[in-house]
Amino acid sequence: LELSSDNRTATATLVVEEAAPAELDITDIADAESVSAGDAFSVNVTVENVGDRDADNGTVMLESPTGTTTEVDAQPSAGETNTSEVSVDISDRPRAGEFDREFTVTAETDGGTDDEQTLSETVNYGSVRSGVAQARAASADTVLIAPGTYNERDTVTVETSDLVLEAAGSDPATIAPTNDQTAVDIRADNVTLQGLTFEGDGNESAVTTEADATLESVDVENWETGIESSDGTLSVRDARIENVATGLETNSSDQTDVNFTTVRASDIGVRVTAPNALIADSSIIGAETGIDVVEVDVSNVEVRRTTIRQNTLGLRVFKTGENDDDPFMPLNSNNLESNGLSVLADDSKVDANDNWWGQPGAVPPGDTLARSTIATDPGRSRIDSNLQVGLGSVGGLTGGTFERGESY
Repeated sequence: LELSSDNRTATATLVVEEAAPAELDITDIADAESVSAGDAFSVNVTVENVGDRDADNGTVMLESPTGTTTEVDAQPSAGETNTSEVSVDISDRPRAGEFDREFTVTAETDGGTDDEQTLSETVNYGSVRSGVAQARAASADTVLIAPGTYNERDTVTVETSDLVLEAAGSDPATIAPTNDQTAVDIRADNVTLQGLTFEGDGNESAVTTEADATLESVDVENWETGIESSDGTLSVRDARIENVATGLETNSSDQTDVNFTTVRASDIGVRVTAPNALIADSSIIGAETGIDVVEVDVSNVEVRRTTIRQNTLGLRVFKTGENDDDPFMPLNSNNLESNGLSVLADDSKVDANDNWWGQPGAVPPGDTLARSTIATDPGRSRIDSNLQVGLGSVGGLTGGTFERGESY
C-alpha cells in the first residue's frame, strides 16, 4: 500500500485474511428420557458456527446402533447457534429387556465432519415373548436377553426353527412366569436355550420340548418338573436343577443326552420313560429316587461317569425285561455311595460292574436289591484311591473332609 503527496511518499504492508469457512461445534444434545425398541429415538442438537462464514450447507446427522441414519439441515450464520430435532428408527436384532446402546451425532459442513459425539441410551426391548415374536417376523436366529427378571404372563412359545435364546451379560436373565405357567415351550427344531435361569413356584414345568432342542448352562429351580421332553432329540449340558419334584423327564423316543448336569433336592432326579437316553458326567444328589428307568427298551439307555449320592434310592430300573434275550442296562464308571439303596432292579437286568460303591472291592451288603439280575463283579469294581488332599487354610476353612463329587 502506497500513499503519496506533492513532497512525500509513504508505503506500508496490508495483510488481508480470508474469512474462515463455516464450522459447526456441537454444544448441547437433549434426548428423550426413555427409549423403547420399535419407536423413533429423537434428540435436539444445538450447534454453534465458530467460523466466519454462514453455514449454508450445514447438516446434523443421527446414527443408530445398527447404522441407520437420519440427516437434517443446520445452517446458522457466523457466530450464531442453531437447534435441530433429528430422529432415527431403532431397528435392531431381536432382544428382550434393557440394553445400553450407543448413538452417534455428527455435525457437518460441505460434506466434511466438523464435530462428532456419542451418547449411550438405555433401550427397553420388552418381554421375552416379544423378542421371540420379533425373531419369528424377521426370520432371525438369535434373541439376546438382558439381565433381569421377566415375569411373563404367558408361556414363551418358540415356533421358529434354528433359534437361540441367549442370556447376555454375566448377571442372571431369569424367566419367572406368573399364573402357574410353563416358562418356555419349544415346538420347532434346533432351538437352543443358553445361560438362562428359570424360577418357578413349585408348579408346571420350566421347559417343555416337542422338537429337537438344546439347553446349555441353564439354572432351574422350584418347579413341578424342571425339563420335560415329549418329542425330538434333547441335549442338556452344564445345567443346574434344584428343588423340583422331577428334575428331568424324557418321554421322547429320540435321543436324550444329559451331560455335566447337577440335579439336587428332588423327588426324582431323572426319569426315563422312553428309549435312547445317556446320562454322563453328571451328579444326582439328595433325591428320593436319583434315576428312574421305567418300562423301556434299555439297549440304548446308559448311565456312566455320574455321581449318584445321598439319595434314598440311587437307581431304579423297573420292568425293562429279565428274559435271556433282554438287554442289560449299562451302569458303569459311576460313583454310587451314601445312598439308602444304590440300585434296585425289578423285572430288569443291570450291568453294574466297574463302579465305585464307597469302598474298594465288593459291593457293600445291602447296597443293591435285585428282583431279577444285577451284575456286580468285585474284580471289576474300582480300587481304593490313595489321593490325599491337604486342605490347610482356604477361605476360612481350617479342616474338613472332601467327598467325591464335591468341591470347596
